[in-house]
Order: sequence, then C-alpha cells, then structure tokens
Amino acid sequence: MLSMEKIKQPYWPALKLILSSLIVFSFYLKQSHTPDFSLLINIFDLTLIPMFVFIIGFITKNGTWKSWRDNLLAALVIYATFQTIDMIPLYYSGQFDLNTYLLFPQNGVWFFLATPIWQAFFLLLPSYIRHHKPILFSLLLVSILLSLLTKGYETKLSTFLAIIQYFPFFIIAYLVDQQTIAKLRSQSSVLLL
Repeated sequence: MLSMEKIKQPYWPALKLILSSLIVFSFYLKQSHTPDFSLLINIFDLTLIPMFVFIIGFITKNGTWKSWRDNLLAALVIYATFQTIDMIPLYYSGQFDLNTYLLFPQNGVWFFLATPIWQAFFLLLPSYIRHHKPILFSLLLVSILLSLLTKGYETKLSTFLAIIQYFPFFIIAYLVDQQTIAKLRSQSSVLLL
C-alpha cells in the first residue's frame, strides 16, 4: 500500500499555472463576442475551471484555520485589485455602478473569494464528516442540486453564484485520496481514449 508521503503530485503547480492561464484566455475570448470561438469557450468552461477547482480543493483539503487566516488577506487584496482594474473600462464606458462592483465580479475574479469560502465551509464541518465518504457524497448531491438551481441566474443576481455552481468540484476533491490520484496517473493513457 502506498503511503500518503510517498505519493507526490509534482506536476500540479505547473498544471495550475497552465489552467489559470487558459482560464484567463477564455475570459478574454468571451469578451470578443465572436461566434467562431463559441465551441472553444464551451469546452474551456466545461473543463478548465472544474479541473482548477478540483486541484485547489485537493491541495488545500488538509488545511487548518491558521493556514486559512494566513491566506485570507492575500485573497481579499487580489480580489479587490483585479475587480477594481476590471471596473476601469466600465467606468469609462458609463456602465460602472456600485452594484456592479459589489455583486458582479468580472472575468472570474469571484474565484479569489471562492477558495477561502469553500475552505471555511469544510473547516467548519466536524472532522468525522470531512472524512466520512457517504456524508461527503450526500453533500456532493446537495451541492449539485444547488448548482443546477442557480444556473442562469448569475447575470441577474450575482456572478458570485459561480461559487455555488463550482462547489461540487471542490467536494469531489475531498472524496478522492492520494491512492486514487496515483491510480489515475498510472492509467492516464486509458483516460485519454
């Protein structure tokens, strides 16, 4: 049996960088409003963000309140910085208002706040729930239902609803252990087919 310490994920930092770069690229493609890119944008939406959320969930699932607090300020500063930068074009085009600034994070900036929110959710759960797969699976089913119920409302209510919509992928990371990842990596050629 493989021990947790012996199984490393050496490619995950590079994969996170590649995924985040492609996600940013996808947001800029969406702004072009060119139908030629619609298939590519749909593929990106269905794969990139879910993969990124899963990786973040997997990497941070052993986090503590101390690590959460240590990273919270950075997440807030990064969120505020990018949200403010993204508001500049709206200001100059006359579309800026406080409601848009507070409730509609632009270009995926919501993700900077999503990670601490998802982590806090799991840190608030008792340890036996975080490590009990049937309960986690039930949470996954509820989160999928909530995700489906909020789909389509992000343009009307708030783009923060993406936090709910992508939460199932964060939960899946808690259902998967190091051994499963090692098995999937050893069978990667089968997965590609």
